[in-house]
Amino acid sequence: MSVNGGPWLGFATACVIISAIGWGKLISRGFGCGVLPEMQLLIGATAIAYILALPVYFLNISILFPGVFVLLGNLGFLMNDEWRDEEKPGLSWFLAIAAISGFSIIWSLDSTSRYELLEQSHLRLWLDIFIHAGTIAEFGDPKIAGRGLSGLVDTAPTFYHFASYALPGLMVRILLLSPADVITAFWFPFGIFLSVTSIFSLGRILSNIAGGSLALTLFAVLPDAAAYGLKQGFLSFHWMMETSPGTLYALPAALASVGILAQWSRRGGVGYLGLAFALLFSTFLLRAHVFMWLVVPFAVVVVASLPVPVRRFRWHLIALGVIALPIALLWVAREEVKLLGYSSFISRFLELLHTHMEPTNYDGFYSYLMQSMGPLGALPFGLLLALVGMAGIWLLTFLSGFSLALWYRKIEEIDWLPAALLVYACVLMLLAPTPFNGDSTEFRQRAFVLVYVLLIIWTAKFVVSFSRFRISPTAAGFAALFALIPATWWMPYAKVSRVAWGAYYDKVEITPGVVAAARWIKQEGQRGDSIAVASIKQDEKLFDIPTTLMSISGVPAYLSRPGLYALSGYPRSETTKLRLAELSLIHNMTSASEARERLKNDGIGFYVTLTTDMPLWDKEGSTSSLKVGDIAVWRIKR
Repeated sequence: MSVNGGPWLGFATACVIISAIGWGKLISRGFGCGVLPEMQLLIGATAIAYILALPVYFLNISILFPGVFVLLGNLGFLMNDEWRDEEKPGLSWFLAIAAISGFSIIWSLDSTSRYELLEQSHLRLWLDIFIHAGTIAEFGDPKIAGRGLSGLVDTAPTFYHFASYALPGLMVRILLLSPADVITAFWFPFGIFLSVTSIFSLGRILSNIAGGSLALTLFAVLPDAAAYGLKQGFLSFHWMMETSPGTLYALPAALASVGILAQWSRRGGVGYLGLAFALLFSTFLLRAHVFMWLVVPFAVVVVASLPVPVRRFRWHLIALGVIALPIALLWVAREEVKLLGYSSFISRFLELLHTHMEPTNYDGFYSYLMQSMGPLGALPFGLLLALVGMAGIWLLTFLSGFSLALWYRKIEEIDWLPAALLVYACVLMLLAPTPFNGDSTEFRQRAFVLVYVLLIIWTAKFVVSFSRFRISPTAAGFAALFALIPATWWMPYAKVSRVAWGAYYDKVEITPGVVAAARWIKQEGQRGDSIAVASIKQDEKLFDIPTTLMSISGVPAYLSRPGLYALSGYPRSETTKLRLAELSLIHNMTSASEARERLKNDGIGFYVTLTTDMPLWDKEGSTSSLKVGDIAVWRIKR
């Protein structure tokens, strides 16, 4: 089998798609909802992620068992659909699917070509790829599954938005792929396909196939807003989707929830509302940031669409929420506010965004505003700059269309969702609390991708609604296909970090020999083994040799990124301290037999050093099992 799975991976992916559509049918019918095939795919893919992830995480069982259960979706796929004539697939639908597939291929091939440079010890993808691979291995690789954290083996795993990792984990298990390889072979491409499909699906619900295809056209014809205008690289849509790949799965669930909510707001029905809520809450374990950014705009539409007789109280409820929401956020962040003060707490993200994310097309401008008006006085301008940086031209087109809809009284309840999102985004950029990892930008920035795609989709909706002539679905489908031409030109530049500090994360040189050693360890490794690397940096939090070895081989690390785990609190901090001391002791032992026995007792199957830092018990590396590049490896058999 090839490194990336070859035709078997294609066959497995097709099976997942068929099962996903089947599960989508079963679930939507269970809620009493009639949904279109692309929406069935989105619902089913979200369900499969949970079917796979929850039993593995909470019951600690092999992913093969829920994997068999996933196949039951094939029964749903065989069920007959009853479509109205205008809903049956025709030329316009097939053109849209071709455009979706084409854009997904363009995006995926660019990522794959950059990943292939890893074999030459050049990493040109975001550094977190190795950390993501470790989480994938925890779900799927039999050498690590059930042994807790991949980076600190035999310790309890972190409760994290983990659901999307189970899908590539299944591919690792059934096809014996490397956890790192499966990221660009399956995890990225399938998530991209779902994300682009969700743009079409929501656009179609809002304004038929013409609106869906037009949304695809607008999405493909221009790069994201970081490529023009303000050029705010920290708000690059395509960069963010690839640096946080769980968003590739949370975004489809989010847009699917909005689509079902739109159907409920138009036709009513408890089933539609229940399914919309289920999809909304499913985003939490796919990407918690997306859930946090969507839940309030979602609630606004629910309240705005309330039926008689409670309908007359809807604006009272919304006003109550406007008052309660800031108070709630400040209460959650009360310790931060006490530590930083109100002014610093509220202004720190916008100050970071507009003064520390060079280069942009407005370097120095926000600093001038703060000097002239003070940090608080500059906030309104900072918020406006942030929204423009997120959405670019689509902010203007959406606001124009929304204003026209208000003026001509063509506004729907669902149209308030993107408008509410813009307001809520401003609130979160000011008041969102800092999560446990200490990164204050997490909830203030990560889910801005919702703003970008929703404004594009609503722009397409308003164009279709206000066009003086009927937009042909077939013509819109051909337009989406032609939009792939500029996409092939701008895609290679869209996902590279545009902020100066990003070069440290996506232009990394791997220590020579590490990749080859990891491939060898993957072949030799067995369940119960772990990898230990001598003399790792005690303060390293992001990236080191054991993380790379673990992510490619699927063999867990005895210790990696000790600086991160030292900050995680007891018992991880204590485990990290003990293992650092143990590795130092082993490295400086003089007896090879005693060192090997100690490594064996610690469950270390592979002891790795740099050739410039050989252990005292084998200074020449004469008993090492592998020497490649700057790396030496000792195989410690049990």
